[in-house]
Parts: sequence; C-alpha cells; structure tokens
Amino acid sequence: MNGPVGDHGGNAYEKGSRDFARRIHGKRLADTDPEIGIMLPMLCRDPGWDVPEVYIPLLFLMLDGQCALRQDEFFGDVYVQVCKVGE
Repeated sequence: MNGPVGDHGGNAYEKGSRDFARRIHGKRLADTDPEIGIMLPMLCRDPGWDVPEVYIPLLFLMLDGQCALRQDEFFGDVYVQVCKVGE
C-alpha cells in the first residue's frame, strides 16, 4: 500500500489531475501569449474554476514542460507562462 489511498487511489488522482491539466491547457493556456503569461486568478476567472483546484494540475503541466510558474514575492501573485515548443 502506498499512502492512505493505496496505489490505485494515487494513480486515479494523478490521472484526474492530468486530464484536468489538459483541459486547462486546451481551454485557457493555448490562447495565452507565451511572452506575457497570465495571472493564476485570471486563468481561473472565466471558466469559474477555483484556484486550489487548478494549481495541482498546473504543476503537472510544469512537470511536462508545458508551462512555467513564477511568484515574485512571498504570498504574491502566481504567474503562469506557456512554454514555447523546445524550451
């Protein structure tokens, strides 16, 4: 058993997060200018997503090299930048 939910629960959580990450990328990040990026609350605003439910899938996108997250100051705004192909 791996953690409180076991192997299957963790894999299901990761699969769900990755599926949602693809939706985030397809619906919002694909149209974002890679040079400018978008603030996390603005990314969530139009579809009505909550920031906490979007943050974890963004980490999966970051891990896959599809976006970068930046925070200039502690407790400051989080900026999301789409990575160009090859970065």
